[in-house]
Amino acid sequence: MVKVKTLEQALTDPNFKPGWKLLPNEQGIEDLPKWGAVVIVAVYKDDGTFSHDQHMMLANPGAVGVPWYKPEGEQEERFGLITQIRPVVVLPEIYMKLWDEFVGRWQRDKGRKYEYIQDFLTKLTHYQGTFKSMEFPSGYRKISDTGMEDSLQTVIAEIKEELGAEPKHVKPIGYINPQSLSTYHIPAFSGEIDNKGILRPKHESTEQIVKGEFMTRGEIYSRIRSMRITNGLTLSALTLYDAHRG
Repeated sequence: MVKVKTLEQALTDPNFKPGWKLLPNEQGIEDLPKWGAVVIVAVYKDDGTFSHDQHMMLANPGAVGVPWYKPEGEQEERFGLITQIRPVVVLPEIYMKLWDEFVGRWQRDKGRKYEYIQDFLTKLTHYQGTFKSMEFPSGYRKISDTGMEDSLQTVIAEIKEELGAEPKHVKPIGYINPQSLSTYHIPAFSGEIDNKGILRPKHESTEQIVKGEFMTRGEIYSRIRSMRITNGLTLSALTLYDAHRG
């Protein structure tokens, strides 16, 4: 199983080779073009006066796909999802508890802020690697000597690798902005698949995919209500799929 460690813990490992570097003038950190960058920007009001500074995220946008098929003689689609262990994600109630604990300690003694941050990160890593995320296939665009992989190629490859399904017809259905601090949009696609010989995933060793399965829309909604599906790309991609369907 993939295990997350804090940077402080990783620095004791002689085999640790950090890819992320500080940007000039400490403007942020980057691992471009592989992952992306987190940079600090200043926000100004309409009259030109300074408002606040915040972080802004740059990234390789990747792609997400909604794989589906209709069983013979039926009208309702079946959607392909994978269950994957996400190393850095924890259950929301655990994160909120640790975050509120950190803020409370900081408010009582602001001079020990960085000590409390390190303690927060250490406690957080204890729970990381335990969250099983149910989601549509997605991934980053691969980089080669000739440039960036096309988003369509990415989503076709991810459906094949993560779900073991062969896409027959793939089409774009829109873009997803992960959050307001992200400068980029992630392209989303729907892909009708060949349901013969499905569920033979061939994923990378760092991808902890537990299983792949096909569900009706009602089964997906049930898992959304029970918080078994919380992945933002999956929720957004299903909305885009339904918007184009109607």
